[in-house]
Amino acid sequence: MPALPSCTARINPSKPARAGERGQTARTAGIDSHKDTLTACVVDRTGQQIGIRTFVNTGPGHTQAAGWLAQHRAGRVGIEGAGSYGRALAVALVNNGTQVVEVPPQMTARDRRRQRTRQKTDEVDAL
Repeated sequence: MPALPSCTARINPSKPARAGERGQTARTAGIDSHKDTLTACVVDRTGQQIGIRTFVNTGPGHTQAAGWLAQHRAGRVGIEGAGSYGRALAVALVNNGTQVVEVPPQMTARDRRRQRTRQKTDEVDAL
């Protein structure tokens, strides 16, 4: 499998997206990818949830997700599984000029352990 495009990088939590970076807003999206679905969550720079939605993991679903993310002005998108189930969406977003970073599954698992309930849901993983 070819490598992800060069503008896709591993997430660096110590370097958050900045408002105005390459003309982008400070809104960020997280996507939990699976074989059949992609759950996306958009947050503002304070971490306030702006929207959440699940898309089918197909070409038309990628187009819908890209449009929804653009509508919510998400300038940076973190995808758990950007090298596997989220790869096609990652490539589509990069081709549309969106900054995409790969989120290691260990990062979402660690955050889940910090919550009161350790329930795994696509919405929690996307956030």
